[in-house]
Amino acid sequence: MASTLTTSVASKSSNSISPQSDAPYNEYHEREGPLVGQKYKKTKASFNQASSVPTMNIGTLLSLRITGHALVCQKKYAKAEAKYQIAFNGLKESLGWQHEETLSCLNDLGISLYHQNKFTEAKRKYQSAFEGLKELLGPQHPKTLACLQHIGSALYRQAKYIEAESTYRQVYWERRKALGAHHKDTLSALQDVGDALLCQNRYIESAAEYRKVYRTRQRTLGERHQDTRLVLFKIGKALEYKNPHAAIIGKS
Repeated sequence: MASTLTTSVASKSSNSISPQSDAPYNEYHEREGPLVGQKYKKTKASFNQASSVPTMNIGTLLSLRITGHALVCQKKYAKAEAKYQIAFNGLKESLGWQHEETLSCLNDLGISLYHQNKFTEAKRKYQSAFEGLKELLGPQHPKTLACLQHIGSALYRQAKYIEAESTYRQVYWERRKALGAHHKDTLSALQDVGDALLCQNRYIESAAEYRKVYRTRQRTLGERHQDTRLVLFKIGKALEYKNPHAAIIGKS
């Protein structure tokens, strides 16, 4: 039952359901991993090939980016933005625009803007990073799709739910092809589709997408897992909005 869950919803408004990808920093950097060891050596080698007279040492630029990560984790988003901006400018000059490190830093910049509720600016950064990563790494690369999902979240936060739905569906289908229907990242994108449908008042469709996520998580994660319980809650909200008097959540 929805009433037994700890998650709360203030009202039947477009802002009452948050997308699964509403924490873009964690998801993106889970894929990326720490900027240390072999990755540092690889980036340093690329840097040396790209520019013999750097304006800022590559180690300093990477340190600035790592500092930005730490500031995001502390929710100091404005300070993180400043670090990312300096790092991005330096990486673009030293390594070039079409370099994975530069584009990843641009995505980081978008994340810091997103968390300051600067959704229009964040979307522009995400879009530029996505286009570069798509060309550099391919449309199904995890970083490319994570960036595309961020675009969907920025659209969602601007109440552009139709565009957000389309973007989330693109992420979902690409991940389904690359990772399979039961992968956690595929399910994350499908849950986002449900959120976008819910905010368009398409409650039956929304509940149907949530149920697909719920059934898979129930099998793979278990009934008590927080992600399973979250999507069960969302099913309940979709049914509640469709029928305010509904008291039972169907699981079939």
